Amino acid sequence: MDKAGTTIYEEKELQNFEYAGEVLAQIWSDTVIDGRPVVTEFVQHEDESDIIEKSGAWRNVHVRESQYMLQIVKCDDKSCCSPMRSSYRKIMDGFLPPPIPLS
Repeated sequence: MDKAGTTIYEEKELQNFEYAGEVLAQIWSDTVIDGRPVVTEFVQHEDESDIIEKSGAWRNVHVRESQYMLQIVKCDDKSCCSPMRSSYRKIMDGFLPPPIPLS
């Protein structure tokens, strides 16, 4: 990295990230949580060129997120989403209701 904190050697950075991921996976694989063994593996970096960035407006229409749940649903706009294959919209109006904590 240079003085501004920008990566100079991207290939070295990827090698360091891979090595750190493999070491962490090995450490976590030696762990037992609640009597169950932890199984981990480092997943190799993949080409991110096929990742589609979605706008905030898209997220506002399609995503509901809370501490306990993430929901992503289709909208009714045919230019945005393919048609629903189920009768989900007849039962629910979009998203499932959020979980309610009870004591």
